[in-house]
Amino acid sequence: MKIRIFIIALILAAQVFGIFCVSLAREREWNNNPTFRLKCVSYDPRDFLRGHYLPLRFEIEGPVPFSKFDAAAQQKLRDELADDIDDLLKLDEDGFQHAIFPENWGFWAILTPNKTTGLWEIERVTAEDPKIDFNANPHSGKIALKVRRISPLILNKTSNQHYAVIHLSEGQENTPSDVKTARNPEDFFTAGSPFEIRPTLEFAFIERRFYLSEEKAARFDREFQNDMNRVSAELFFRADGSVTPKRLLIDGEPF
Repeated sequence: MKIRIFIIALILAAQVFGIFCVSLAREREWNNNPTFRLKCVSYDPRDFLRGHYLPLRFEIEGPVPFSKFDAAAQQKLRDELADDIDDLLKLDEDGFQHAIFPENWGFWAILTPNKTTGLWEIERVTAEDPKIDFNANPHSGKIALKVRRISPLILNKTSNQHYAVIHLSEGQENTPSDVKTARNPEDFFTAGSPFEIRPTLEFAFIERRFYLSEEKAARFDREFQNDMNRVSAELFFRADGSVTPKRLLIDGEPF
């Protein structure tokens, strides 16, 4: 009986020690890992008002001028369209055909800091892994973020064999805000073309929510919901490569 109690106590102690080690590692990352700042452009007030969590959307998530894609990335998209245009076009329930590109297809956004604002912006999008380790070399002035998906692209094939790219208004999923047509769908993915598009990049952020106290939540919703130009976020890379928010800033100062 005593041996069983001893074994149970030993197992519980090991579990508590494991939790302590994980917490200590996260605390070290929080305090020691270098940070970078991204401009915030919007947040979801529906989630924000439940539990005082602030789910943010960052400027780097698009739209991004296609001229930011380097030659290899542009060619990769054009080749995919040329080879599999019929497979890429998927008809949705609203009658639109979405150009669906595979997730984790192999694109990276290279970010550099704006010397005036200190905010990190997209320098270029590449199809080759730049192998940049920001934690190991925070003074390099470069960050690489893996692109999870390129969207939203709605590419319609019309009866006269023209193709149309429709950009949707934010928050109005079925309301086109801009329509461009071309005979060759590859023209949408060529920088400098009169049909050049501005795709949206989706990044695999593990966590993008900030927790605010009840007082701060009410203040933020009152003062900044229509003035997001003043809002930025400080983030850092964890050891596993995921990006985690650290602080919310207003005019560059912690909120």
